[in-house]
Amino acid sequence: MASSLNLKKNYDVFLSFRGIDLRKNFIGHLYTALDQKGVYTFIDSEELMKGDQISAALMKAIEESRIAIIVFSEDYASSSWCLEEAAKIMECKEQGDLKVFPVFYKVEPREVRTPRESYNKAMVQHEFKFGKDSEKMKRWKKALFDASGLSGWPLNEGNESELIQEIVKKILTYLAQTSLHVAKHPVGIDSRVAKLKSMLNLKSHEDVVMVGLWGHGGIGKTTLSKALYNAILRQFDGSCFLANVREASKNSKDLVPLQEKLLFEISSLQQKLEVSNVDRGIILIQRRLCHKKVLLVLDDVDDLRQLEALAGGRNWFGNGSRIIVTTRDKHLLTYYGIDQDHMYEVTPLSYHEARELLSNHAFLTLQELEIRKNLVDNVLNHAGGLPLALEVLGSCLRGKREDVWESTLNKVSTIPNKTINEVLKISYDGLEENEQEVFLDVACFFKWEDSKYIKKVLESCNVQTTVGFDILIDRSLISIVDGILHMHDLIQLMGMDIVRQECRDDPRSRSRLWRYDDVADALSSDVGDCVVKAIVLEPPELKELSIHPNAFSKMRKLRLLILRNVHIPFHGSICLPNELRWMEFAGSGPWIPDFPSSQKKLVSIDMRKCNITEVVKHFKDFQQLRYIKLCDCELLISTPNISCTPNLEELKLRNCKNLVEAHESIAYHDKLQVLHFKWCPELCVFPNVLKSKNLRDLKLSNCPKLERFPDIIDELRGLKKLSIRHTSLKELPTSIKNLVSLEKIHLDMGTNPISRPSNNYKLQKLQWFKSFFCQIVFPNLWNSADPCMKIGLPNSNVSDLLNSNLSQVEFLEDLSCFPLLKILILSGNNITSLSTSIKRDCLSTSSISKDFKQLTYVKLSDCESLVITPNLSCAPNLKELKLWNCKNLVEAHESIANHDKLQVLHFKWCPELRVFPNVLKSKNLRNLNFSVCPKFERFPDIPHELGCLKKLSILHTAIKELPTSIENLVSLETMQLDICKNSVSIPSNIYKLQKLQFFKSAFGPIVFPNLTDSANPCMKVGLSNVTFLDLLNCNLSEVEFLEDLSCFPLLKNLLLSGNNITSLPISISKRDRLIELSISYCHQLQEIPKLPPFLKFLLANGCESLQTNGHLTSIDQWVHRGLTVVDTASIAKRLFPCTTFVLPKGEMPKWLQPVEDGFVSFMASKDLYDKFLGLIFCGVRNNEGDHCILCFRPYFNGKVYRGYGTRFLGSDPSGILINYFAPFDLWGAFPFDQIDGSYAQFNLKLESGFDLNLDSGVNLKEDSWVQGGEGVKKWGFRIICKQLEDDLKVTLRDNKLIDPAFLYEVGHDSTDPEVESLHVHGDNPIEMDQLKNLQESSHMLENRLIEFDLDCPPSSYELRGSIDMRYREFNYPGCFLPGDPRSLGNKKYKLRLEDYGW
Repeated sequence: MASSLNLKKNYDVFLSFRGIDLRKNFIGHLYTALDQKGVYTFIDSEELMKGDQISAALMKAIEESRIAIIVFSEDYASSSWCLEEAAKIMECKEQGDLKVFPVFYKVEPREVRTPRESYNKAMVQHEFKFGKDSEKMKRWKKALFDASGLSGWPLNEGNESELIQEIVKKILTYLAQTSLHVAKHPVGIDSRVAKLKSMLNLKSHEDVVMVGLWGHGGIGKTTLSKALYNAILRQFDGSCFLANVREASKNSKDLVPLQEKLLFEISSLQQKLEVSNVDRGIILIQRRLCHKKVLLVLDDVDDLRQLEALAGGRNWFGNGSRIIVTTRDKHLLTYYGIDQDHMYEVTPLSYHEARELLSNHAFLTLQELEIRKNLVDNVLNHAGGLPLALEVLGSCLRGKREDVWESTLNKVSTIPNKTINEVLKISYDGLEENEQEVFLDVACFFKWEDSKYIKKVLESCNVQTTVGFDILIDRSLISIVDGILHMHDLIQLMGMDIVRQECRDDPRSRSRLWRYDDVADALSSDVGDCVVKAIVLEPPELKELSIHPNAFSKMRKLRLLILRNVHIPFHGSICLPNELRWMEFAGSGPWIPDFPSSQKKLVSIDMRKCNITEVVKHFKDFQQLRYIKLCDCELLISTPNISCTPNLEELKLRNCKNLVEAHESIAYHDKLQVLHFKWCPELCVFPNVLKSKNLRDLKLSNCPKLERFPDIIDELRGLKKLSIRHTSLKELPTSIKNLVSLEKIHLDMGTNPISRPSNNYKLQKLQWFKSFFCQIVFPNLWNSADPCMKIGLPNSNVSDLLNSNLSQVEFLEDLSCFPLLKILILSGNNITSLSTSIKRDCLSTSSISKDFKQLTYVKLSDCESLVITPNLSCAPNLKELKLWNCKNLVEAHESIANHDKLQVLHFKWCPELRVFPNVLKSKNLRNLNFSVCPKFERFPDIPHELGCLKKLSILHTAIKELPTSIENLVSLETMQLDICKNSVSIPSNIYKLQKLQFFKSAFGPIVFPNLTDSANPCMKVGLSNVTFLDLLNCNLSEVEFLEDLSCFPLLKNLLLSGNNITSLPISISKRDRLIELSISYCHQLQEIPKLPPFLKFLLANGCESLQTNGHLTSIDQWVHRGLTVVDTASIAKRLFPCTTFVLPKGEMPKWLQPVEDGFVSFMASKDLYDKFLGLIFCGVRNNEGDHCILCFRPYFNGKVYRGYGTRFLGSDPSGILINYFAPFDLWGAFPFDQIDGSYAQFNLKLESGFDLNLDSGVNLKEDSWVQGGEGVKKWGFRIICKQLEDDLKVTLRDNKLIDPAFLYEVGHDSTDPEVESLHVHGDNPIEMDQLKNLQESSHMLENRLIEFDLDCPPSSYELRGSIDMRYREFNYPGCFLPGDPRSLGNKKYKLRLEDYGW
């Protein structure tokens, strides 16, 4: 049934009854009484009631009614028609779409419910006819039982006229609960209402549920709450929608009218109840409604007093009541007691929803064709999914020319639309002063900035940002995602406009400046006072900014100055105000910042490419300075003396090329927390000692002349992070032990080997150590002079020693060094073995407690001297071991085979690996990968079930067979067996892998067994879950294993290209789930049998031995396939949006109509369009080029709807491609109701060309491929349609809507008995339910481009010197070379190993 939101309710009341006498008396009088009161009532005519089947018209009338009255009379149940009506009525009631009232006309309710007497007699007769346990009888009995339990009216010997008046009164009262107008064009409503209905839990009748909708102004809260109200109001005893509560209740007295309205509407009073004051209103609401199931919507609430006066608690209302509150303030909902699970944030419309809403408001039927897409997109970007903005802008632009669109966009980008702005500004007006300041600063300056940076800036200006951000987030004015502050464009524009309205003409009279012209104007002179508080300027390109030397002297309120990407040409000092709190300059120019004498309030100074010598001179006056950042200051030779800045917390110097000395004061500063020197190539003088007790982050990076690390005389308990990169340090001092709180050390790219003292083991809190491309000398624990040193680095969990030139790792000998080590990366080192490092053979049982119990990840890549993998028995919790490009690795240690926790085991590009355990028992292993291990010959036995292994990848090995014990990989889902050097024999008990879904063996000969070869006589179904079978270029000469349909019963994708098969099994026609079949370049294939009914993709180019393919191109074939496409809902979800066959050379089928100039055009009415079943296109290749794109561009009334492209594969001269599209594929769910007139113009432009960018897949952008029909020499076209009624044929002929030759009516001219049998049912040619059950969408395996560098036979997938395996996973398998690819010799290819087997 259609959604109640979408289904138009045409009738107020539906009358269900039985009997002519009843019709002429009671029903007739009731109908007349309702009609006189204006109640639009449906009553069926006698002519409709013929036969035993209820008509579709009556079903539709029930669905389109608001109320149903079932009159249960003595012989009501004797009619199967009436029982079906009752069942339909109760179904609609259960879905919340219908209110039902029973009338028991001279029968008792218990007679209907049980049933008894006449009802029992009637049901017995129906049971005899339809079966006692039939679904029909169950539905009817349930309907009678449920309906008889509803509240209604009995009529035995009473006064019929009085009862009729009572019924009419009840109906009128119910209908008085009128629905609300939602919107002229409700877009995106249904899915949101469905979500809210689930939150309301309408099936529960015990609890009172409160739900809150929150979001900023104009986002659609009221519209959504109205739609929700309409959808559910009939399920309650009373309902009330109190709109615009904020505006209606300016003070507490104004809440009284709202209380009166609430009581009047919910209680259905004849006149309003007078409420003397708010407190009395609260008592009245509680008393009148505490036993009533009500629906109450409080729209646009902004004050807790409003909620307390109108819906103060759940106990005010009866069980089953629902209270819905909309607000801009999320915190208000929290305070009211609504939990997070019952809060719904109303978010902007999606792009497609926004475009639909804009189109509805902005465009006349054909006008959208005249507006450039980029203009439409610019409007959408400006509106940002805000429904209010889309409606207002759409209405303003409706019927306007392009130049008006451009002008309007230019206007609203700087001056917001008044209507939109007034709605949004309400949220700003409700903020306190602190939050208003934060909001305006964010709107004018800091959108898309890091929230931590913004807090630091604004708090330096005495603004409270923590509480400010929290309130702004609750009011939906800002959001913070991944640390970045976001604000809707229109909300930002509203904030900017507030500042602009402070003074339109004089920027010096505004609080904030951010536009270049305004800043330049304000700084160009020193005339008059200036109220500017903040200036932030960052033009997109470098601009010159002229500043008067005394311009800032008049800016006594200036607290924030940020100038980026500007050039200040002034030579000399520019005096800055002492009130300034935050200053950033990232530009250029010879100017010198200066300050007047006396105390300064500056908190942060961030200068780039500037002469700061004068600033440094005045540091004694910077008592509040907390942050200094100096970049590209070439005149700076020494860091400033910071002893006179007692509150300094951060000192950062970057790329100061002539900086030689770090002033002694940095060594003793009590408040300093962050000290960074980066890219200071001359820095060589650094304090000998470091005593800054609160220092927490020290970074010395790219200072190549820095040779000595300072001594740490006393414990520095604050330092947690130390980074030393690209310096000339040779050793770390022994006093490093005093960094007692150090958690991270980073040593990278040093010019000398760095020796770490043994007492570095005293760094008991160290968690993370990384050394990258830096030669280090790591001490052994026993070298420590401290006899008390026994536990090494107990908290270290990450050790990354990438490319550290290590030849031994003796420091790992003692297991007590790193008891908590979790991640160990030793890639790129010269180690030969870890066998004695990670596990010494002489380790006693008593020392097991000292094992690497926390170690979970080990990576050993590019360790060219490594010969054997480590013994893993001392790492009992290891989960991942990865060895990549270890060129001399020979042996995998035996411990790998029995590790209980190991989950991932990868050997990639280990060309010498040949010794591997004979058995594999690692019971938790889930991913096993052997890639490019050409000497690896034997796969281990699996003696016991490995219940976790899901993925097995074997690429380019010397394995000759898989063991029979592979049956123990009981959970295996993916098996990849690619590019094998030898012919690989697969045992028959592979069929026991019942969870296997994906099997791929490409570019190597294999022997695939038949199911009958299985030694297990109980094996009934082989590989029952495999959906994807890829046997590309496997040197197969037969595929007998596919004969048995019990093998691969769920197969969807079958790839057999490049093999030596001569035929396909006949049984393939019965594989109903198969949707893709690729047999390209099977040069010996002679015949393609009848294909499965739901096959969507056939690739058969390069099969030059095929004798005939006529049965694949016949009209009956395509009619039969086309009729499997049933409803638009299933089409929209299909992976293959059309049926595509690619065939070797042949002729254009004669039943297709030739297309001239690649253009098809016709007119169609809705009646004709609804008859279309499909459109068939055929392209015949010319003899040029290897690859070709076919593109179908559909137009509707001149407007491009969408585009669909398909790759025409192979180089077969005169090859054929046939595509079958359902109309939905090309034009979607077509909006005939939105066009002018009865007919629409349909056009199709058929194009072809050579793809210039094969790696990017199918691309419909015209500039990416060469057009002009170079790839196709002939086009053909035909429309398959249902049989046309005579009057429709007359209309087509008289109006010349379409060339009749284009239409092929199903049921005419067919010679295929199977197809003919499908045609006789007219509008229902096949069993739709069966087709829906059989139709399944294919999944596309996501696999990245794989290239490999090895000596192996090149495949027919060669493309530009590499093998692109991606296309095997896509709809259109890749590009082929003609001939036998194995005769072309060896070549080298490339492989990105990280992408294989993941």
